Amino acid sequence: MSKRKKFYALFLSFAAALTLTFTGCGASKGGNSSSLASLSNAISSASSSAAKERSSSVNSGASSSSETQASSSSSKAGQTTSSAAASSSRTTSASSSKGTSQKTADIVVDPVKMYTTAAVNFREGPDTSYGVIKKLESGTEVTKNAENGSWSRVEYDGKKGYISSDYLSDKKKEKTDYSTGQAVSGTTFVKKAPSDCLIAIDAGHQGKANSEKEPDGPGSSTMKAKVATGTSGAASGLAEYQLTLQVSLKLQKELESRGYKVLMIRTTHDVNISNAERAKIANDAGADAFLRIHANGSDDPSVHGCITACQTASNPYNANLYNACHTLAQDILDCFCAATGAKKQYIWEVDNMSGINWCKVPVTIIELGFMTNPEEDLKMATDDYQYAMVKGIADGVDAFFGN
Repeated sequence: MSKRKKFYALFLSFAAALTLTFTGCGASKGGNSSSLASLSNAISSASSSAAKERSSSVNSGASSSSETQASSSSSKAGQTTSSAAASSSRTTSASSSKGTSQKTADIVVDPVKMYTTAAVNFREGPDTSYGVIKKLESGTEVTKNAENGSWSRVEYDGKKGYISSDYLSDKKKEKTDYSTGQAVSGTTFVKKAPSDCLIAIDAGHQGKANSEKEPDGPGSSTMKAKVATGTSGAASGLAEYQLTLQVSLKLQKELESRGYKVLMIRTTHDVNISNAERAKIANDAGADAFLRIHANGSDDPSVHGCITACQTASNPYNANLYNACHTLAQDILDCFCAATGAKKQYIWEVDNMSGINWCKVPVTIIELGFMTNPEEDLKMATDDYQYAMVKGIADGVDAFFGN
């Protein structure tokens, strides 16, 4: 009750009591009726005034109550509108998110036969967030009928899906006849069981560089340092010779677990073996493949990704091995990037690498990544990523030998 209401209620009680008193006095003692009448009129006026005040107060209360209800109703309406807006926002957001994930419109192309260049995921949509319909083996034939950014929409076994365009080629990958080093065209796959394969692994560089010179190829007059220093990690501080041995030792175990025989060029940093000597070790052992493990560096710290290398088709020392070496480089590059998610750079064809020029067996240099890129450098220093790199390389070896 408001203070004003309490005051009038108290006043009326007092006036009523006073009236009774005066009335009682007048009745018993014959008091002044004029005074009593005046008092009665005053009380009546006060009563009427109090009644009006109460009525006004009640009406005001009703108005206040109505205002509160309106405010409450408005608030609820606002909440409902806000809730609806939030719901609409969520729906729009979800729709927008789904739309982004769903894809931009496919660009339809004339149907064409394509072949997977590595073991690759056949997905429900053009992004790695979509589910895998099936994992397709290297050399699988599919029909491409549309493009979507860096993805291709293809049909396989009556199903439609998407494959990263990086792992598709319009030519069936040639396989190698390992007895001649020449490519076998068409659909013939020359397979060699792991137990029949010797893989030589060279962990690039060594604890101390050797600046002494040696010919960069048999009979060459061009001289190069026997073993260069190598690069080092911009963020990890790891030396290239340390990283390459860590990865090579893991690769040895992985290949052996798959049934391959493995020859390690070095298993410690304290060696002094030139690049030509490393190639000769692989040659003398009759290695079926020679894997030279390295890491890259660049003046541009933003550059990242994997590169593999082999000789050119016109190499003056071992051009007869070009097809085999290029296939090995391609298989490993494809599988490495598929296993690690690393950016696929390219196959570097080069004729001034001593470790390639002296080879008489299929060889490739694998530049794991750029140690000058802080993010890639730190990843390569971790066991988890090293195991992913090793899996990719081993998958490439499997693909090369048809396994």
